[in-house]
Amino acid sequence: MSDLEEYRSQLKDIEDTLKQDPENESLKELQKELQDLVSLLSQEEEQQQQEEQEPSKSATPLPPSSRDTTPSTSSSIDFKVGDIVYVKNKLDKEFKEVKITTISGNNKLITVKFEEDDKIDTYPIEDIYKEKPKMNKYRLKKQKLENQQLKSKESEKEMNKSVQSWKNFNSKKKKKIGINEKSQFKTSDNVGSKVGVVNSGRPMTETKKKERALHRYNPY
Repeated sequence: MSDLEEYRSQLKDIEDTLKQDPENESLKELQKELQDLVSLLSQEEEQQQQEEQEPSKSATPLPPSSRDTTPSTSSSIDFKVGDIVYVKNKLDKEFKEVKITTISGNNKLITVKFEEDDKIDTYPIEDIYKEKPKMNKYRLKKQKLENQQLKSKESEKEMNKSVQSWKNFNSKKKKKIGINEKSQFKTSDNVGSKVGVVNSGRPMTETKKKERALHRYNPY
């Protein structure tokens, strides 16, 4: 059973319970959270199916006229110290604006300073861009899906806590207060036992008989 199917099943259980206890605010809150999570996972599943159905475009080479002409930094582009260029941050993989501080290695290595935090790093010349590259349609979809998956995981963690609370509630509900095992109103399994009668109608032990006899005999 997939996560989506499991959450749908749990949602149905909660809805069935709410029919019997429609004023239960705790269950209503769990119902809302489960509905949101099921909706999110359903959208994610549909998007994944669409991605799988799309024909692979990478297998067909593009004609020269339609190829991406975004200027990558090749040897045909001249850079100089002080130029503002773009590189992909090694941590978050996003393109950032930087300033060239040093050119070395026969013009093949370029040291840059990030404008946002003054961090210094070195890149090969082919990873330097004069202009910020535009993200293509596939990468946009991929990033959107990754963000949804992250949100889904965070929601799932919160949902697991809520589902556990519901399970605890459901477990307590099944153990409703009944007759206590030690209650004086509990009827014994012995034949002829009576409700509310001490020892449930069982005969006294020999010790109790002796105690009763001694008490009656005492002349004082």
